[in-house]
Amino acid sequence: MVAGLPTGSCREKRRRVSASMPLGDLADSVVGSRPLNKQPFLIAGSLEDELLNQGWPAGRRIGGEAVLAERYGVGRDVFREVVRLLEARDHARMRRGPHGGLEVVLPDLGELIARLAGYAYVSDMDRSSIIETWILLQSVGIRLIDGVQDIDRQHLGRVLQEACPLGARAVGEAIIAASGNRMLAVLGDLIGALLPPFADEGLPAGAGSMIAQAASGFEMLDWIRTVQRASLVSQLDTHPSDRKVAPPSIPQSSCFKGQAMQLVHDLMSATTPERWTKGELIGNEFDLADRMGVDKSIVRQAIRLMEDAETATALPGRGRGLVTRSPSTAPLSRLLCAYFVAHGGTVADGESLFVALRIECVGAAAERTDAEDRVTLLAMTRELDELKAPLPVSTLQEYERLQQRAAHNDLLGLSIDGVKAFLTWKMPSCPVVSADVLYTYCTHTRRVVTAICEGDRMAAIEAEATKLKELPQQP
Repeated sequence: MVAGLPTGSCREKRRRVSASMPLGDLADSVVGSRPLNKQPFLIAGSLEDELLNQGWPAGRRIGGEAVLAERYGVGRDVFREVVRLLEARDHARMRRGPHGGLEVVLPDLGELIARLAGYAYVSDMDRSSIIETWILLQSVGIRLIDGVQDIDRQHLGRVLQEACPLGARAVGEAIIAASGNRMLAVLGDLIGALLPPFADEGLPAGAGSMIAQAASGFEMLDWIRTVQRASLVSQLDTHPSDRKVAPPSIPQSSCFKGQAMQLVHDLMSATTPERWTKGELIGNEFDLADRMGVDKSIVRQAIRLMEDAETATALPGRGRGLVTRSPSTAPLSRLLCAYFVAHGGTVADGESLFVALRIECVGAAAERTDAEDRVTLLAMTRELDELKAPLPVSTLQEYERLQQRAAHNDLLGLSIDGVKAFLTWKMPSCPVVSADVLYTYCTHTRRVVTAICEGDRMAAIEAEATKLKELPQQP
């Protein structure tokens, strides 16, 4: 059996899962999250689940330290760890004083951008993947523009013609803004912040005129995928120093001013991404406290924060300690979901954005899939034959993620997972897959996988579009 696919007993266990599973568990299956089985992480996750269910009541105070510690049956020292996790995620802060308590925070986009920059740095991300994601977001924007009748493409072209200089950033921002999708605008701000400096330089002459004269979205997509992509790739080749993401500056908000977060930033900045991704032992509590000149309690807090971000793992035992790791996109996906909920993202925007992202994702997968991907995907289609309805929709999430991974674009995967998790939290209950829906899902998924494995981009896009149209509107 191919690694990563559910096997025998595991599949049977999934089929017996109750249809009344919490939405939080479904959201975790969407983003691929595996919460650490430690009290602070579990309690922080439970509190965030409540906030998401309540629509993120920013400004509300939900109880003092002693009251909340008693509610969860833990000591105040454990609950202080919970508070530090929530503060580091920019989700809550503890207000001191007679009228204090744990206050829900409205997540800030700047801090989410800083998180993404840190992820890109420790992951040793090449900016070619960032450029590719920027191209894909513009393609998504064009698809959304084509789906709305009152958007004037001629006006968009005139705006671009007047822009000076007309760089890749300006083009992308204009297209994303013209789509009218606020959630896509957030993704544009996130990915745009990672673009290399030359993204502001001029594109080939006549770009604005071409878009103004485009008779269809297809022509615009073709220009973005050929002319703009070629220009950016060419500039990347002539700016080798811009290929990697630089260590991000620490944000200036209050939650980042604590010693533990400063220590996390210092450790990340002092270790090269090449070493970080190889799983390097950077010391135990005693070593780090001595080397960094801080108390062991600060080191312990920093370790919790790095575990939460999946940038390091604490291995117990003599001769072990904090080991670096390449993080998944799961922690960021959940932060993105919370941001969408907290800032009033709409289901309509989420659904249209999800469809366009998925279509672009399978197109990218058809272009980038390798031999190992094909083996995995074909094995996946054989497993689909063994699924029996009714079953919770979370069972299908692993199969969706396998198709997503074939695109080899973590930033695109992050975007999809954040939107899917948002849509999950907007559901009244966890959906159950009926026999009819399962048959539709399996039939169309086989067609999508076949096109991906054959490297047929247009066929994959058409198959995914049909699949999403035929299935009920659910993640």
